[in-house]
Amino acid sequence: MSRYSEEFKRDAVTLYENNEELSLNSASAELGINRASLHCAG
Repeated sequence: MSRYSEEFKRDAVTLYENNEELSLNSASAELGINRASLHCAG
């Protein structure tokens, strides 16, 4: 079972993709998730 909703995943990827200066580490910290979780979401 997925820990994150599909909407959260889409929003997380959108946040990262729409902020060129935001690193993967910064994006994951802002979202309060593990970097690997954000990487897998994309």
